[in-house]
Amino acid sequence: MIGLQHCQHYFKIRNMNEEMSNGQGNGIRPVKIRIVNPTPKSDIKNDAPNNKKQKKIISFLFFIMLGCLLFFVFNLFNLFLGNSNLTTWKIIILRGLFLLFFSLGLPIFFYFNYCSEIISHIHWMTKPSFVFLTVLLAMVSANVLTIINAFISLLLNKINFISTLWIEAPFISYLPKENLIYSFIFLLIFCLMPAFLEEFGLRQILLKRNLKTYNNFDLIFIQGLITALLGFNFQLFIPYLGFGMLSAFLFISFGNMTLNIIFHFSFKFIIFFILDKFNIFDSYSFRSDLLSNYFPLILNILLSLCILFPLLIIMGQLTKSNPVWKKDALMTKSKKKMQRERYFVPSFCILIILNILFLMFF
Repeated sequence: MIGLQHCQHYFKIRNMNEEMSNGQGNGIRPVKIRIVNPTPKSDIKNDAPNNKKQKKIISFLFFIMLGCLLFFVFNLFNLFLGNSNLTTWKIIILRGLFLLFFSLGLPIFFYFNYCSEIISHIHWMTKPSFVFLTVLLAMVSANVLTIINAFISLLLNKINFISTLWIEAPFISYLPKENLIYSFIFLLIFCLMPAFLEEFGLRQILLKRNLKTYNNFDLIFIQGLITALLGFNFQLFIPYLGFGMLSAFLFISFGNMTLNIIFHFSFKFIIFFILDKFNIFDSYSFRSDLLSNYFPLILNILLSLCILFPLLIIMGQLTKSNPVWKKDALMTKSKKKMQRERYFVPSFCILIILNILFLMFF
């Protein structure tokens, strides 16, 4: 009897262990889990070469250089023809129109078809206070740069490097001022159209693409040089250099196309039309050797500088509350720098050579 009880007890414990091992004792059914690797090593190895072999995008400056080369060839062809029945002001308007078409119109068109994704995220909305400060910046900077340009021309004239003084914008004397239609055409060709084309091409495309390639100071200075070179006018090189740097500063600070277009239009309108009306140089004996005759101009530039520098500081402080850069992923600064575009430096050097040749031939 005792042996039988031991056998029954043994089989009962055995059955309980089997039930526990099968999960039936507590009502839980065992589940087998299989772990699968979602990214096989073979795929990772195949994707690695694709990340390393990223193609560099051709710089927009390369397209600008090709357009300027066509413009130079066009001017050579016109020079060899020699005979023209057009009056002087018509030649100036046609030259300005062809310059805009070749140097900016065609490059923007071809670059849009080549790399359309970079021409996006354009910000137009702005505040009235920013517009007021932008117009004030254009007025003060145009006055300062024009006076500086005139003094530089005076020094160059003293050493017999140039024969004329740069006391007004070139070709403005050819404008038929009594005709409103001609004035509107001048305003359209030299102020309004460049305001849209230059700011869209040089700032929205070229500067935006190179924002994470160069630091801000280098980028601002390069933008000023490119703007001055695209003018193809040695007499306006200094005003355009300063203007291009200020325009790049505005775009880096605010990232707003409306402000840049307003600044561009206001700056050129003041240089070409407003300063010519006031005759700030003709009222003084600019060729005089007496230092006292230059006191009004020196006072003018000192007062303008006293307005210009605080204005730049104020606009720089206002950018901290502007959320434009945070909204645009393409413009957000990061520690990882982008690869430099192809043919940027050669295109820049060729632009310099074209300006030298243009100065020699025309």
